[in-house]
Amino acid sequence: MKLIYIDCSEGVSSEALLGAMLSMNPLKSRPIIAELKNCLRVDCDLKVEAVTWGSYTGARYVLNCSRAGEHVNATGATEKILDWHKITPPVRSGFNLFFERFTTAWSQAQNIPADKLRLELDRLVHITVMGISYFTALAHLNVRKIMATPIPVPGSSAFTLNKEGRFLAEILKGTCIGQTKNKTGTATDSTLTGMSLMASSVDEYGPIPELCLEEVSCGIHADESQNETRVHILGGNDCCRESAPDGEEDIIVLETSIDDMNPEIFPYLMEQLLRNGALDAFLTPLYMKKGRPANLLTILCRKEKIEPLLAVVFKETTTLGIRIREEKRRVLFRKKFMAATPYGEISIKAGFTREGTLPVQIAPEFEDCKKIAAQQGVPLKEVYAAAQRAAYESIKRQFA
Repeated sequence: MKLIYIDCSEGVSSEALLGAMLSMNPLKSRPIIAELKNCLRVDCDLKVEAVTWGSYTGARYVLNCSRAGEHVNATGATEKILDWHKITPPVRSGFNLFFERFTTAWSQAQNIPADKLRLELDRLVHITVMGISYFTALAHLNVRKIMATPIPVPGSSAFTLNKEGRFLAEILKGTCIGQTKNKTGTATDSTLTGMSLMASSVDEYGPIPELCLEEVSCGIHADESQNETRVHILGGNDCCRESAPDGEEDIIVLETSIDDMNPEIFPYLMEQLLRNGALDAFLTPLYMKKGRPANLLTILCRKEKIEPLLAVVFKETTTLGIRIREEKRRVLFRKKFMAATPYGEISIKAGFTREGTLPVQIAPEFEDCKKIAAQQGVPLKEVYAAAQRAAYESIKRQFA
């Protein structure tokens, strides 16, 4: 499972956050920005700007769109800014949660109903474009979980009785906050939009987990600041535990039989289990006493993930009890590498009986193939076959 870890200990702004995310692969950032411009109904200049001072380099996401002087009702205003037909469902879902949280917090800060909230058009455009850019970038990075350092605030004085202080108190409810300083000892550099994006998307706060680092990028804040936000892409559990000395490892199995729950809930349940550290989760049809059809839910995990996963199952299902047992499993030594195909680079998973030998299993990353097939209008089976051919050619060259 891939995850993003956001180090915002020096502050968080939407410009720095998106600068880091979109500068990870400059070649991929161009089609993402083109995709964003295509879904906008307002004329905006979007770009990733490189920033250098001394030996440090980073990036900033720049949005230029002047629409000042007009106030509009926030409810339904995004219809005039975005062409929703050109936005994918995952991006739309993430943005809607963010925008609803943002407007609800502002309306409560001003003590008015949410449907009466009016904002300056230029501010509304900025919030909307930054929000849709953030969730589009997340979709392209293809991660399942977002972790972060606590969201830094200037201190208790930030939660004043003015509108911005009340808004901040509302938007950060339920999040983990901290009072930190940057490397120069001055206050951190956070913006309301940046903090709102974090509050609406981060799944877990805390130190960086012990997973393999795949990529890291730095986003820079305002012109007068050298504060930065770092975004890390981390590999899944398999990356750090690729091979036990004897190919065996201990595993925890959680099981429960469920016969009285709406089956439409199961896909969402599986997503939550994987987001909370399950190595695998699956359902097996079965019949319970009195011939009632049911499903056996089986979850594989490591010891440290037992409690979070039990909490998810008890919260999201109708079960009254879960069986827990420890088993051993034998695993192949696993590696990931990128294979170049006519459609673009695709991640490949390879399994080895031991390091230094030819792989016994080779499989393209299905989600990569699916995304490329959808973007380029190519049959999925053709993309998958091309990835397999490229993977075999790459392996042959390595062992020639």
